Amino acid sequence: MRIPSAGHACYLSNPVAFQSACLNFFETMESFADPSL
Repeated sequence: MRIPSAGHACYLSNPVAFQSACLNFFETMESFADPSL
């Protein structure tokens, strides 16, 4: 994934976009989770 206007430390360069991308990713992964775990 690419974070706009961010370098190697994207969580510092563009924290709002980084947080949004992380939350989006976690929500996507949650749909693949095994409900029995």
